[in-house]
Amino acid sequence: MLWIYYAMVKKNLVIMITINTFSLVIQIFYISFYLFYSSMKQKTLTIKLVVLVDVLAFALVFFPTHFLLDGKKRVQFLGYICMIFSLCVFIAPLAMIRRVVKTKTSEFMSFSLSFFLTLSAVTWFVYGVLLKDLNIALPNVLGFIFGWVQMVVYWVYKKPGTKPPGNVQEIDAEHVVDVVRDGDTIIIDENIKGDIEQMMESI
Repeated sequence: MLWIYYAMVKKNLVIMITINTFSLVIQIFYISFYLFYSSMKQKTLTIKLVVLVDVLAFALVFFPTHFLLDGKKRVQFLGYICMIFSLCVFIAPLAMIRRVVKTKTSEFMSFSLSFFLTLSAVTWFVYGVLLKDLNIALPNVLGFIFGWVQMVVYWVYKKPGTKPPGNVQEIDAEHVVDVVRDGDTIIIDENIKGDIEQMMESI
């Protein structure tokens, strides 16, 4: 929304308005699907974040710039704000790097996300250079660097054929016995079934 507002204030940036409007619609659908399938706790947290960032934070930027600033000062102030939020978009996936390094696997990391963020950074950088707009070009330099860092980390810790920790391994159905206790299902190997039955009889 900030980039749409920035493009409207600076004018003659129809392409930027069009692309960011399309992105806004996609993000609305994405958040809607997330809310539909998430738990009540996650829904509450997400709604709070949306209200805090997308409504209140945008209002704190919009009203001062619209009513207190004008001309170049308005564009300059908006440019700084947009740069900060753009950097947050590129930096956010870096939080996953710590988990990747700690677990020694990149299974939790999305390579496609890092790749397209990098590609997006390059594209917007070129667009900003052509327009001679540093507010658009500068944050995408760091976006390009961060994107490459994420992709390098992914390939360094990529382990073909591995599964993320916590996945249940496949077990031959012939050697599995389901034991239901208080509504919970416990999977027991048939090899120890006899020992368990003897224990239960002794009790």
